[in-house]
Order: sequence, then C-alpha cells, then structure tokens
Amino acid sequence: MSRIKLLMKHSTKNVMKKISIIMLLTGFAFLFTNCGDDQEDDPSNSVVVLSNFGVDVPNTLTSNGIARTSATVDPLEIDASESIYEPIRSYITIGEFSAELVEEIMTAIGTFGLDAAASFEYVSDDDGRAKSGVVSENVVRDGVSWDFELLISDVGDNAKAMQVLWNNSPVKGLAVISPYNLDHTTDGGVAVSTMRYKVEYDENPGNKYDAEMLVQITNMPPDPSDDGAPDNFKMYVGKLGDVVDVYGNSNHPTLKLDEDPNSVITPRNYAFVARGDEIADVGVVKAAMPISSETSTANIFTNYDIKTIFKEELGKEFGQAAADTYIDDHLINYELPAYFNAQGFIASGIVNKPTSFSSDFADISDLTPFVPKDIRDLVVDFAQ
Repeated sequence: MSRIKLLMKHSTKNVMKKISIIMLLTGFAFLFTNCGDDQEDDPSNSVVVLSNFGVDVPNTLTSNGIARTSATVDPLEIDASESIYEPIRSYITIGEFSAELVEEIMTAIGTFGLDAAASFEYVSDDDGRAKSGVVSENVVRDGVSWDFELLISDVGDNAKAMQVLWNNSPVKGLAVISPYNLDHTTDGGVAVSTMRYKVEYDENPGNKYDAEMLVQITNMPPDPSDDGAPDNFKMYVGKLGDVVDVYGNSNHPTLKLDEDPNSVITPRNYAFVARGDEIADVGVVKAAMPISSETSTANIFTNYDIKTIFKEELGKEFGQAAADTYIDDHLINYELPAYFNAQGFIASGIVNKPTSFSSDFADISDLTPFVPKDIRDLVVDFAQ
C-alpha cells in the first residue's frame, strides 16, 4: 500500500530546502556599510526601527517528535502517524523563520543608523552586481500610510529586490523580498526569478487578536526530483494572550498519489488549522488535502480530510470495502482533531480528547484555512 506513504512525502520533502534560499539572505547586513559615510552624524535623523516583527508560536506546534500511541507494529501505521502532521510543523517553522528574517533586516537598519532620506549604491558581494538603496519617510503604498520605507533594487535589471515598510505606533510592518534580484547566483538561478516572499505583522489588528502575522511565498521553483513539490504557500498566525491560532495552505500543482510514473497528476492543497498554548504547552491541529481547484472551504475537513483521501485512493486499488476496513482498523491517528503536548502526539479524534484539554481550547471549528483555488492562484508583489 505504497500510495499512503507517498501522499504525505510530497508535502514537505523540499519545502525547507527552498525556503533556505531566503533564509540565507539574513546575512546581508554588509549591504549598509557602504552608505554609512554619506549620512550626517545626527542621531535625530536616524530611522527608528521595530524590535519585533512576528508572533512566536508555541513549541508544541513546532515539535519534531511525535510519540506513537498505537501498540501495533504495522509499518504503514507507523509511517502514517509520523508523517501526517509533519507539514504543519514545517510550515509553522517557516513562519517563525520569516519573522526572524525581517527582524534581522530591522537590526541591520538600526545598526548602521540610516536616516530617513538616505540613498546609496553598492556592489553585492554575492553576485557582483550593482544594487541601489533608498530610505524614505512618510510614504503611501497601496493606499496605506507608512512611517518608513527601505527599498533595495538591482540596478542592471532595474528590478526591486527588497521592500520593507513599517510604522512604529502602533507597530505594523510589511516586507517583500525577491531572492533572485538580491542575489542572481541564488540556488535555482532564473527559475527562482519570479519567486516572491512576503511577511506582514500587526500589533493592533483591530480584531480579537493582540497581534497577527501573515506569511506568503509564491512561485517556488519546481524540483525535478519531487513531482509533488509546492509552489505557493500562505499562513496566518494570530495571538490572543497565551494562545496562538494558526491556519494556512500550500499548493502542490504536480502531485501524484501513486508511485506509478503514468499515474494522473492531482493538484492539491495541504490545508491546516492549529491552536497552541505556550504556557500549558499543548496544541490541537486539523489537516486536509483538498483539490487545488476547490472554491470553497465548506466541509473541507470532512470532504478532504486525509483519512478520506486515503480511503478513496486505496479503494481504487484494493476495493472500497477492503480499504475502509483496513484504514478504520489501523490508521486511528488520522481522526480529527489531533492533540499534542510537550512530548508530541498523544491522541486524535473528538471522542479521544485528553482530559487536560478544555473544550473551548480543543474546539478549533472557528478556524478555517484559505480557499484552495486562491492559494493555487496566489500572487505576491511589491507594494506600489
């Protein structure tokens, strides 16, 4: 029954590798050193930067360890119980890295004391190309007013490479990055030229949360070694007191549910919702794999929950009755939702809710991932 093992393998096989393309850019602080001599030695002109640019997610939702609860030694069940929640942990980690990246940018701006009317040029140590930088004050982008903007461009291509916008009171920020335009030698070359990465952070969102973060990544380059690799990703994080809510989707345009090279491609999203409490160190999650053309989130965790998908796929090969019986008997960890503590996975299913989880905390029915088609068609660009 290799179909089951293959399904989840595609979800995160090379996501973190691709995201590392962006994470490597955190070492770009040198870019400001060439403009320091051109600025006036007047501290009052210096840009005031944000010290925080993201929502910390409880470790329970990012833990790499999943404790098996079943006594069976069925290799299929063990593989499934370890892999079904792996994408959630990986994607949430991406979100946290995203915030850390922008905080590195903020630190670099503050370290070199750029003023609110700075402009400079430098030659990148990475790709040897000329880049230009502009720091502006009191700008309006896409109808939103911002205290400050930093814009880095590739001179030769006249293309934007990085844009950071922020307000200090209340704290709000936006960062958009084009890895290729920052460094033409970036792993993936021209294939990554349209990749865009965007982080938004707000400490006064005007909703029930104290702070929120939105991470979007588009046009991740295809990977010939992984026919189910994602191209787009979007995740929302909202913090209320000690509780953090997370939901998001990745899109997998060339996913195959069968190892047969002649099998049909079935574009799907990996969609998830989760809630974590950083003090109690507990978490609860749901996951689904809707088709990418789906235009609604209604019943997404009943029509497209992973257990249902597996039943359908195994039914095609072994007959539906046999597939239903096998999965119902063996894949008990696929019931939704799933519960975690500091040690990892502990149980799944509404009827198996641990007594230490309050009903209000465990009920994440108010959380909904994004519409799959919207993630399939996701576009990220610089603010104008």
